[in-house]
Amino acid sequence: MKKKIIIVSILIVIAVVIFGTWFFGRMEYNDQHAVGNTAGNLYNGGLFCESDGKVYFSNPYDKDSLYVMDVDGSNVKKIYNDKVSYINVYNDYIYYERFNHESSVEVVFRGALYGLFRIQEGDSKAEALHTGIVDNVALSGNYLYFRSYDDKNLYQLYKVGIDGDDEIKISDRGYTPISISSGNIFFIEVDGNHNIMRLNTENDEITQYKTGNFYMPIVCNNYMYYIDLDNNRALSRMNMATEEKEVLSSDKVVNYNLSEDSNVIFYQAENSLDDHKLVRMDLNGENAIDVVLGDCFNISITSTYTYYITKIEDTKLLFRVSTNGITIPELFEPKEK
Repeated sequence: MKKKIIIVSILIVIAVVIFGTWFFGRMEYNDQHAVGNTAGNLYNGGLFCESDGKVYFSNPYDKDSLYVMDVDGSNVKKIYNDKVSYINVYNDYIYYERFNHESSVEVVFRGALYGLFRIQEGDSKAEALHTGIVDNVALSGNYLYFRSYDDKNLYQLYKVGIDGDDEIKISDRGYTPISISSGNIFFIEVDGNHNIMRLNTENDEITQYKTGNFYMPIVCNNYMYYIDLDNNRALSRMNMATEEKEVLSSDKVVNYNLSEDSNVIFYQAENSLDDHKLVRMDLNGENAIDVVLGDCFNISITSTYTYYITKIEDTKLLFRVSTNGITIPELFEPKEK
């Protein structure tokens, strides 16, 4: 009788351990309309991503490795040693593009040099969701949409589940699936024109949304923001209900980012050889301020700071400026303490 009790007890313990391992180790799935980063940040390489009071970022001073810090830039911590971009964060999972082109022994032993990966803070190893060269990664619901590259077919549009299952090729065309809004992804046609296309994430059907000569469309507050290629690259917006258009800045804009929460747009203008500058203004085009003269890249907006990169020859320097406050740029060198 005692032996039976012992056996039964052992089986119960084993069952509890198995159930606990399954329950606590299972994948937590997302809300249908979950988004992993802002469209503006992703257009700028997805080097910064704010989520639940933390900022996840690619550190240019440490081979673009994955780091995390508080929104004020304190408590800097290294998460993983991959060269990362297109960072998306949701439900404590961090998704990113890996591009470890170095041939060091350490990198080789970590697995595939390129691909789409997932990790949680504290994990010892990142999990591969797709291997191969990818870019323009954006989380929508329980899928990651991305461009996949190979030497034969060049870029094609794919998606894969956040658990690594259900990988599907959506299109043979290299669309950039960046701007997500209410279950739709907006991007520019790549076949002879610059019309705005729309992908319905429920069925992955791609249809034409608006004809024109657009670049970098972003949906915000029922407006479609974009660079107007027919109007000297003027930063403009279109009311999505009335289709009324308005010019926000007559500068020749080559790149921009915006934040709905902070009511700001940062853009890089190149009006002439000696008139390059970073500008901040409100979403309606008012209160424009020159932030800094020169060439700024990878404009990344968080609630507290907006980050950008400048280059001196081959050296990258990371700067930040207050997203809503006084526009005094400062060199930012994040380091663990």
